[in-house]
Amino acid sequence: ERRLTEYIDDEFDRHRILRMVKDRSLSVKELAERLNLSPQRVLRHIAAMRRKNLVAVERIEGRSPLYMALEV
Repeated sequence: ERRLTEYIDDEFDRHRILRMVKDRSLSVKELAERLNLSPQRVLRHIAAMRRKNLVAVERIEGRSPLYMALEV
């Protein structure tokens, strides 16, 4: 049961991230602040979504990659 809850929470977080980066690129830090999640959790979700070709680095500002949703 705990695994199912974690899976649902992860999918919910990823959906929220995708909605936020659909229209503008954001950094992990910006996403974490807006979603009230830890940067580590956001980065883990971003990595998973990159493997699935759902998001990509649009550009880099300073030392921060900015992520944008890919068109499906």
